[in-house]
Amino acid sequence: MTPIQATPANDAEERKVLSKLLVDEGDTIRNLSDQVEKVKQVFRIENPSGRIIFQEFGDMSDTRRISALLLGKYFARRLGLIEDNALGISEIARELGRPVTAISGPVRSLIMDGLVQRLPTRKYSIIYHRIPGLIDMLVEKRKSDSKA
Repeated sequence: MTPIQATPANDAEERKVLSKLLVDEGDTIRNLSDQVEKVKQVFRIENPSGRIIFQEFGDMSDTRRISALLLGKYFARRLGLIEDNALGISEIARELGRPVTAISGPVRSLIMDGLVQRLPTRKYSIIYHRIPGLIDMLVEKRKSDSKA
């Protein structure tokens, strides 16, 4: 069998087909309207500081608090309120008013679940294409907590 020779027409068609696999931040942002309505139940963002204000902080686990904090910081950066949405462990602990020792385990769990990434700067941020699932997890957990 003779291999098929690549031609500019074949390359263009191949790129068109393969481009359906691509995901980018724009895809996530275009679908935010419903997600923002959901996440308002969990937190709000203070203007102009970009500080995350939790709706029911005491009822949340550290994992949910960290998820919501990093998601809120991502949105605050998109709004232009803050320059960087990545936070280090001590920054996360300070924002949540929790000891640093209570933060490492939940952050590690979020990384293992593919929701948060560790950057080379030893800071952490959400993974943008996981935002819809993260929001659903935050809202669903909140609903089940309130039924208990």
